[in-house]
This record gives sequence, C-alpha cells and structure tokens, in this order.
Amino acid sequence: MTGLDFDTRRLARWAIFALRTTVLAEIAFIALSIMSLQYYTALQNGTEPPAYLGIDEGRLDIFTAVIASGYAAVYFGTIIICAFWVYRSARNAQNIMPTDDRISPGMCVAWYIVPIMNLWKPYQGMKHIWNSRAGAEGVLDSPLPTNAKLWWGAWVITTLLGNFSLRLSGQSDLGSLITLETVNLTAGPFSIAAAILFAGLIREITDMQEQNAGVAAVFE
Repeated sequence: MTGLDFDTRRLARWAIFALRTTVLAEIAFIALSIMSLQYYTALQNGTEPPAYLGIDEGRLDIFTAVIASGYAAVYFGTIIICAFWVYRSARNAQNIMPTDDRISPGMCVAWYIVPIMNLWKPYQGMKHIWNSRAGAEGVLDSPLPTNAKLWWGAWVITTLLGNFSLRLSGQSDLGSLITLETVNLTAGPFSIAAAILFAGLIREITDMQEQNAGVAAVFE
C-alpha cells in the first residue's frame, strides 16, 4: 500500500465492532444500576424492595459480579483495540503530512492515561490525525467537525463521572451506594454517546487516509 505505514481497514472494523459491543455492555450496566438504585433506596426508606425485582442482597451481589466482570472485559478489550487504531492512524497521519509540531503517535495514545492532561491532549492528538490529509487547508490544530467535538465532550463527562464513581466504590453505607448508582446511571448515556460518535470518527478517518493512499473507501 502506497503512502501509509499501516493498512488500518481491518483494525477499524474490529474497533467499531468492539465499540458496538461496549454499547450493549453499557446498556446492561445501566439496567443493573437501575435495579441496584431501587433496591438500595427501598432499604434506606425501611421498605421492602419492589417485588418485581425478585432479588435479595445475595442475588444482587451475583448480578453485580457477573455484569461488572463482563463489562470490564469488554471495556478494556475495546480500549486496547482502539489504542492500536489511534497509534496506527497517527503514524499514517505523520506519513501523510510530516511536520515537527505534531503530537507523536505514541503520545496520541499515552495522553489518555495521564491525569489532568487527558482532558485535552488526546483531543489535540485527534485534531492532528484528522487534519493530516492530502490537500488539507489550514494547520494541524484547525477545529474538528461537530461530531468530533460532541464525542470529546461525552468522553470527558464520562471520564469525570467514572473517576467519581471509582472513589465511591469502596464505600458500603447506603447513602454512598445510592450516590454511586446514581452516578453510574448518569454516566451511562454519555458513555454510549461517546462510543457511537467515536465509531463514526474511526470510519471517517480510516476512509480519508485510505483515499489519500489511492485505496477504495473502507465503508462504502
């Protein structure tokens, strides 16, 4: 293949499949949060949990362990696949538009796990990937399209709520458990939106890079 370091078409398909699976896992996690919130609220109010839940504390613990384990497996698997896609797409972008003032492919991935900096540096890296295409006007830091901005907003909100949820996860009193499930329930829709929007970006960027290299569009 001419002009690119990596053919990311197959990896893009896997990343999109993983993101769709993440959406399904998130829906299951939202259902668990609703069930748990109703259960803990009933206990706090000194009433019996709704009969339609059909659960006690033991069953809820089992449901939580199963769904949380499955969710974690899907989530971290998706992160790994998408990290490979980001790195390889950044390498391709660097090849299409070589310049010294860009975020390196490695840091396009690494910034996601650096506290504080992960609130804006990965977005800048995505700008550099998006704006590195043949015939592109402007500079690497030109604004991204609306769907990319919405993706980043949803991702940041999900990250902040996730950090708050992690801090609450070690608490065992009913008030903290109710707050935890409320936070999880709030984060769910943003997480789903971020996954769907990122899948769209993967499609667009992969197609743009392949077209720059004279290859037919990936998702025609």
